Amino acid sequence: MEIVILFSIALIIGIIGAIAGIGGGALLVPVLLIAGVDAHTAVGTSVACVTITGLSSYFAYRRGGVVDTKLGLILQVTAIPGALIGSFLSVNTHPVILEKMLGIFLFLIVILIWKRESLQKIRFPIDEMQMQLQITSKEGKKFAYNPRMTILLLTSFIAGVTSGFFGIGGGVFQTPAMIIEGIPVLVAVATSSVMITVTGFFSYVSHAILGNFSISYILLTAPGLILGTQLGAMIARKKLDATYIRYILKAVLVLFGTIILLR
Repeated sequence: MEIVILFSIALIIGIIGAIAGIGGGALLVPVLLIAGVDAHTAVGTSVACVTITGLSSYFAYRRGGVVDTKLGLILQVTAIPGALIGSFLSVNTHPVILEKMLGIFLFLIVILIWKRESLQKIRFPIDEMQMQLQITSKEGKKFAYNPRMTILLLTSFIAGVTSGFFGIGGGVFQTPAMIIEGIPVLVAVATSSVMITVTGFFSYVSHAILGNFSISYILLTAPGLILGTQLGAMIARKKLDATYIRYILKAVLVLFGTIILLR
């Protein structure tokens, strides 16, 4: 019964994570904490699972030709150092403090998702390092954009730190940032899978060295996460309205954040 429950939860997390472009760690860590897993172990286990879901999402979106792999890899210049710093800070933070900080952070994610449309209208005074980028999907649709790399590299570093510290996907910050910089929503969500995979891997290595992970929970949740990300990417590519998914995501994050803070 426990296996069925964990698989079902992982499946739902994978679907929501792929559609929203956040990797699913923001949901998986609270689930592990509520299940009684130590905070440090939950973070290390989550980044391992986030790496798996990110890679699964990447191949799913890549089949549709909507991943800007070049941009995703460039952003790792700041994301990887951020992930290593975040992991170091995480393992040196008391488990109880780490857990409460996560609860507060979940509410911050809700605000970011809630204000997504407002964030898209923000314009920063930093205009240097613009890049002319273009990709063509398998259906022949062309996407052209010229984001300001200074902004994206900065948010990429922040995303890396939060990935290593909380065990969540860096897409929670990077996806909105890419959308603000004029990158089409589908391309932004798909490209975030590159960041989720790479930063998740480096975060996991940092935690694994200290033994902060549970192989049993990884094996129990990975199959559901992989299947869920494939289904989520399929839904996103079909351009179905994801509004209800976002409502569900916000409600679940508020619920988990409240439970963690009151524990």
